[in-house]
Amino acid sequence: MVTADEVNNLAEEPRTHTEEITDQIIRLQNQTATTVTAVEGTEDELDATSEKITDAMTSFRETAEQINETARGIADIAEANDQQAKHVVVSLTEEARDQATKVQTDSVDINDITEELLTVATQLRKNVERLSTNAEDD
Repeated sequence: MVTADEVNNLAEEPRTHTEEITDQIIRLQNQTATTVTAVEGTEDELDATSEKITDAMTSFRETAEQINETARGIADIAEANDQQAKHVVVSLTEEARDQATKVQTDSVDINDITEELLTVATQLRKNVERLSTNAEDD
């Protein structure tokens, strides 16, 4: 016959198993909550990282745009400098040509004047010689 102790022992066994199952369920719930928290934290980190990457990409695009704008400005300045340099070279060349023409004209004028002076000097020498000869004869 089954005694009261055996009935109590039999009743105690499911209660013990129920408590063990309950403990396992609580542990699983705690682990699940920890996993959910970790996933949510990872999700937040991913969102923050994604935002940082988006900000960095925006910054890189803006920097690239500024670099391109600066490069265009430099190209424009270089073109303007080339045009100005060409203009200066042309102006200086024209000025040098004009000065060379003037020097050539002045040289011709000086040569003409020198020939005239030589002619006058020769005439004066002849006059002085004639006067000297006339003075000696008198």
